Amino acid sequence: MLATTENINYDEIVKKSNYKFNLPIEELINNSKATQREKRNKKQVIPRPPNAYMIYRRNKAESPDIKSSGQSSSSKSILIADMWKNETDKNKQLFFILSMLAEKNCPKDLKYVQKKPSNTSKSSKTSSNFILSKL
Repeated sequence: MLATTENINYDEIVKKSNYKFNLPIEELINNSKATQREKRNKKQVIPRPPNAYMIYRRNKAESPDIKSSGQSSSSKSILIADMWKNETDKNKQLFFILSMLAEKNCPKDLKYVQKKPSNTSKSSKTSSNFILSKL
């Protein structure tokens, strides 16, 4: 996986960083196969690549401190969001680079397609649901 843009080798930047990741890089930048959404995804819709914060949250959620805290998922999310706000710009930049790598791993022949709202679901009327589909 050699991703280069404008003579910048993002893989090398990530490998040379001192940041301690709790999961392997490949696992962080690829979408999870164990989520509820993935399990009920019968149409094999390819999800969007994760953004910098989602990669950060996934990494922090696997840290021993957070994992063994016994808190609810929503409490963990609030804690991790506060950690993200207080993170250094250098560390945030690292996660933005990881999100660029995740985007480069995404198939190129995808486009965003808005789901058609159903008449029975209130949430589909109030939120914009996007999926990726093959062209």
